[in-house]
Parts: sequence; structure tokens; C-alpha cells
Amino acid sequence: MNYQNKKNSQVKFVINTLKEEKNIIELTKRKAKWFKKNRYPFTLPNQSLQAIYKKEEYLSKIEKIESEWKKQENQFFSTLEDFFDQKIKKKFIVHIGKYGIGGGYNLQNHVYINIALFHDPIKIIQHEILHLMIEPFVKKYKIKHQKKEKIINCLMELFN
Repeated sequence: MNYQNKKNSQVKFVINTLKEEKNIIELTKRKAKWFKKNRYPFTLPNQSLQAIYKKEEYLSKIEKIESEWKKQENQFFSTLEDFFDQKIKKKFIVHIGKYGIGGGYNLQNHVYINIALFHDPIKIIQHEILHLMIEPFVKKYKIKHQKKEKIINCLMELFN
């Protein structure tokens, strides 16, 4: 099953494959001490992933998230374009999973959200897209993690 949303969106939703979930679990285990120290909640499976991974269980959640995202996507990108004073042509891929921290991103356009945590998935998607938008600035000025999060949190106020 390959879940994909409509063509006109700047955001495509995909369900993590078993392999992707395994990679996220391994990364989370490697960084667990740092996540705990910095108060990042995370989830790990309590039994063999092979035994409990059922892609179909993600489907109803991904449909609900996409429906909610569609309601505000145009306004979100319009606000970003206005703020950054540039057209955003990039398409983003949102990976839906059940493990790891609440959200994350990989350059150039990948966002990861954990639907097993009790966070607002729309806010997580917005937050991670903002990370992708400012990453060149962060790298150029060698901004540390905590300061980067403060910048993102300030930018999130544009959408409240």
C-alpha cells in the first residue's frame, strides 16, 4: 500500500516502511540519552517490530492528518512566502511513523512525525518545515541547537 495525497499539494504524506521504522528506532536508541537529557519524549516498540508493524494501522491517522493539513496548507505557505519574501517551490514529503521523537527533518525536503505521541501533528509538520526553511541560515551562522529551537518557536507564532 502506498498512500499518497493529491497532486496540487506542496506536501506529500507517506507511511514509513518497516525499514524506515527500523532506522528511526536505531537512531532513537543511539540518541536516547541526549533525548532524555533535553526532555524530548520518544517512543520505542516494546516487542519485535516485525511482529507489530501493520501499515494499515497508519492509514486512518494519515487520512485525518492530511484532511487537517489541507484546511490550512495554503495559508501556511502564503504566510511563509510573505515572511521570507520568496516563492516556496519546494515540495515536502511527510513521513508518518510510530517511533522516535515527535518530529524531525532531513534535508532537502523530508519531515518525520511520530503519530504515537500526543502532539498536534499539524504543528509538528509546520515546525519541521520551518527547520528546513532556515537550515541554510543555521549552518551559515553555526547556530546551536537550543537557539535554533528558539528561532523556530518564534516563527511558529506566525501561525497562532
